[in-house]
Amino acid sequence: EIEPNEIHRRMVGRELARSIYPPRPPGDPGKPVVFEASEVAVGRELGGVSLDVHAGEILGLAGLKGAGAEALFAAICGDLPLRGGSMKLAGGSYAPSSPTFAWGQGVAYLPGDRHNEGLIADFSILDNLVMARPPHHGPFFDRAAATAIAGDLIAQIGIKTQSVDSSCRSLSGGNLQKVVIGKCLAVQPRLLLLNNPTRGVDIGARTEIYRLVRQKAAQGLAVILSSEDMPELIGMSDRLLVLRQGQITHRIETAADATEHDIIGHMA
Repeated sequence: EIEPNEIHRRMVGRELARSIYPPRPPGDPGKPVVFEASEVAVGRELGGVSLDVHAGEILGLAGLKGAGAEALFAAICGDLPLRGGSMKLAGGSYAPSSPTFAWGQGVAYLPGDRHNEGLIADFSILDNLVMARPPHHGPFFDRAAATAIAGDLIAQIGIKTQSVDSSCRSLSGGNLQKVVIGKCLAVQPRLLLLNNPTRGVDIGARTEIYRLVRQKAAQGLAVILSSEDMPELIGMSDRLLVLRQGQITHRIETAADATEHDIIGHMA
């Protein structure tokens, strides 16, 4: 007896636009390639995948769990070695030896499990935001610089908290996800890997996360998005690749023209 839009309005407390996804900017084929994978194989999950993503572009990866997206992300962020193939970052050879190396090269990863992989819940918001690249003054942690960085990110992302020193356990699911996104943005990445970025997040926080990701892409950030949420993939991606059993089975050059039926047909 109640329409979905009315449910959303009551959850969020305000009227949402008809579409929660920000408008796509016009395509620009002249933008440089930020990341390139050539015949990349990882473990048993991924075999011989080739793709690239340009500055300012959101590349979507569709596929069932285990289809290869998580293995690809693990290889890009230095968590798993390549079994074959090669990668390039900003035109140069890229072979990350560890996640620390990858983050240092400007590759940020938002994992699908924020609680166990994305943050340390007992630590403060400040500690989590600067965790990937803590500011130092000589050999010592620069608390003043960290506070400034955390304050800027809280304002920019819209994290609802009374203090940068509040424990992450005090936050809602949506705000926890914003902290993980803030940690990614704190390193000023050139490539952002998003694994189900709005899983378990309410519609209001989703809208804010989508706006932020599109805004950062418009500023030149390259994004690879993997999601089990089909409308999210279609609504946020500029291009789409469909993965099945470790292979790319379909390429959609204009995601706006994609349909769920078309994608699911190539996933099955």
